[in-house]
Amino acid sequence: MASTAPGTPDRIRLMLVGAVVVLTAAVVVLTVQNQQKSAKLEALLVNEAGFQQEIEDLESRMTQLDNDLQNKDIELEAKDKQVAQLSAQLAAAQQKLNRLSVAGTVSEESLDKYKYQIDQLNYYLRKYQAEIAELKRQNQELTERNEELEGEIETRDQNLRDLEQESRLVKTRLEAAAMLRAVEFAYVGTSNRGKTYPATANSLRGASTQKLQVCFKILENEVAETGNRPVYVTIKGPDGKILSSFETGSGFFTHNGQEVPYSSRVVINYTRQAQNVCVDYQSPKEGFSVGKHVLTVYSGGFQIGESFFVIS
Repeated sequence: MASTAPGTPDRIRLMLVGAVVVLTAAVVVLTVQNQQKSAKLEALLVNEAGFQQEIEDLESRMTQLDNDLQNKDIELEAKDKQVAQLSAQLAAAQQKLNRLSVAGTVSEESLDKYKYQIDQLNYYLRKYQAEIAELKRQNQELTERNEELEGEIETRDQNLRDLEQESRLVKTRLEAAAMLRAVEFAYVGTSNRGKTYPATANSLRGASTQKLQVCFKILENEVAETGNRPVYVTIKGPDGKILSSFETGSGFFTHNGQEVPYSSRVVINYTRQAQNVCVDYQSPKEGFSVGKHVLTVYSGGFQIGESFFVIS
């Protein structure tokens, strides 16, 4: 019978214990590695999900920008601002994708997908930038054209104002040319007894003058209108007030847009030939005041003659 070597059971026991330790260590290492892989996979999924959400948000804003570009109610400046913001966000997304790629937290398949999406977004962004640049160019052309049109309108308005002014000037000249002229004034006084006496050097005796007749000549005018026209006479006394006696024919007429009293009036039938006109004025009961009186003749809206007489 063979004998067992001394210490053999202890060696076997030690070998078994060592194997168990090695196996335990191996299990621990594998467990840690699996946990690390799970954590890495979880981080990969979280990072990828967050980045995917950013890309989807950018796509949504790009669609909104496309709609806004077609909306004429939105100012071009606001559209330009939207494009600038999207451009900055796309650049930030590209930088983030690069960091994720270097860190290895994005799969190759996802990396290719995101690169494609970002390239597509950049394509549309460049397209919109070109559209806005074209809109700016068109706006600039419209602005220049509007300024040009405003200049043309101002020039036409000025030409129209010049023509209107010239027309008014021509009208004034024609009216002045057609205006009647009263000359060669002569005065005849009538006493309260009906006796008449002509003025001497335009002087009449006040005490006996109750009625005044003034005669004058209206000159011929080949461009004046023919037909009936009223002739108004005003007599200003020494105090500067117009003499009027409404009981005996005085009244009012319009001159330079104002109602003016007249002392007497007569209607003549003008034929463009020179003609003599006489106008009577019945003085009030108190008679004429002593002093100089100014007599003015009006017709057709114009003052056509002026003279004076003196009551002595």
